[in-house]
Amino acid sequence: RGPMIDSLRIWHVDTDASTEAVDGVAAYVNAVAVEQCRSGHAVTVFSRAKVSHERRSELALLGIRVVEALRDPHTADPRPVLEELRRERPDVVQLHGAWIPRSALVAAGLRRAGIPYVYTPHGGLASVVLATKRLRRSIYTTVAEAPLIKGAAGVAPVIASELSEITAVVPDYAGQHSVVM
Repeated sequence: RGPMIDSLRIWHVDTDASTEAVDGVAAYVNAVAVEQCRSGHAVTVFSRAKVSHERRSELALLGIRVVEALRDPHTADPRPVLEELRRERPDVVQLHGAWIPRSALVAAGLRRAGIPYVYTPHGGLASVVLATKRLRRSIYTTVAEAPLIKGAAGVAPVIASELSEITAVVPDYAGQHSVVM
């Protein structure tokens, strides 16, 4: 076992806490959230989808709090997360996925509040993705994705190749990184 870490208040943003959809990001976040709770941390998941009473109860028994942030993440409306930020201050926030305007706005709010965040692109920066919608992605990278990544206290690529994808988008990334697998 590693050194003992004090209990943290951890938020996961732009994922799904329901089990209704087949969603690799949601499966990853649910597994990580359970392990974080088992390690003594207080975990909140901001779900993009409606969460059934049964699922909410199941997660509550595990120690996971769910906040339904039902507004479409692609509408760039950060209010569900920023409103909760006024009520509770997390120790760290993990932003899941790339090309999500709301995440870029939430990241800016977190930077203003001095709250560190971790970025996990979940394959969203792969070359096959970047090859589509090149002009749109180039503009968005300059305006939103690169500042989001540069401002991250850390990046958590799911696989090793994602780290090179992140540094291809932001060559001067200077934060910490830890590859999950």
